[in-house]
Amino acid sequence: MRLKELNTLFKECEKESKGNFLLLPGEEPNEFFGGHWLEFFPKPVYWVMSRKDGVPFVADDAHYGKVYHIRDKDDMLKLLETENGPGLDRTCPY
Repeated sequence: MRLKELNTLFKECEKESKGNFLLLPGEEPNEFFGGHWLEFFPKPVYWVMSRKDGVPFVADDAHYGKVYHIRDKDDMLKLLETENGPGLDRTCPY
């Protein structure tokens, strides 16, 4: 269900972005770093906020491609670094 929801989010944001209006798909997954923070990426990134023993950090899905499975704050940071999440692109002025 999660991957289908993300796919819909990405498609709707693309569909509604027109002219000088850009709708960015992002979420506020607060449980890893505390406080309020937002994740969004420069391209669609599929990720699931759970990773059980034996499940790899990243796997290929036949329909969605690369899918990340996040267990904790270390996995989340690794995902943000791998996919150039917010504040991790050294050229970004924010």
